[in-house]
Amino acid sequence: MTFSYEPDRDELPFKWLQMKTIRLATALSCSALLCVMNAYGAKAARITAENLRTLQLNKQVSIIDVRPPSDFAAGHIQSARNIAAAGVSKAGLDKGTSVTIYCAEDPCALTTSAAQQLNANGYAVVWILEGGLPAWTAKGYPLKTGDGQVTDRARKTIPAKEAKRRLDAGTALAVDSRPATEFAAGHLPGAANAPLETLNEALARLPKDKEFIVYDREAGRSRTAVLRLEEAGFKASDLAGGVAGWIKARLPLEVK
Repeated sequence: MTFSYEPDRDELPFKWLQMKTIRLATALSCSALLCVMNAYGAKAARITAENLRTLQLNKQVSIIDVRPPSDFAAGHIQSARNIAAAGVSKAGLDKGTSVTIYCAEDPCALTTSAAQQLNANGYAVVWILEGGLPAWTAKGYPLKTGDGQVTDRARKTIPAKEAKRRLDAGTALAVDSRPATEFAAGHLPGAANAPLETLNEALARLPKDKEFIVYDREAGRSRTAVLRLEEAGFKASDLAGGVAGWIKARLPLEVK
């Protein structure tokens, strides 16, 4: 099991330490590795979903979800606590254990801010989940909803050309979760604009008899939108590659 560590630009004197820690990682157990990183005061690094899952099962990590409460309620990593990034350093976390922070995407300003606060307040082992929540769901690892239900949701994606076939057949409706300005610049033909920030208000206007194909410019945003739709009882999938994947497949956009 390996852990990646990327120093800030002003940390060049620690290059040797970086390489030494990476080499040791494969030979040390999880708990021993934490001790090594604690001893050297390592700053926030990325941790893969696989390695986080191992630490989670061994109860060797505190997991912090810095997304809005509504997103947390729709689906979050088991044992995660929902704490706003601005207040994470005052949440009373155990400084003797490692902390992993995640958001709906990576990089994310919220996770970066939270990690910096924890480092400044003496938390020596701080990780950011590489790829954000989508990386976790892509592995099929379970999520827990606000009402305590545990779901095994792997990320449901649909290729661009298959999405077009369903859209052309009228069995599916495209939902663009980007802001209105991006939607106006170019979107899938016939798509409905339901920005992630106001998606909850738009749910009542969406037909229940349609399959929804959600897309965005960022995978984390579309995945969050899919989770919200599923929680509201809709059938939804994530367009593989988002709007960029649609363009890469040389499929048309509509401008309004």
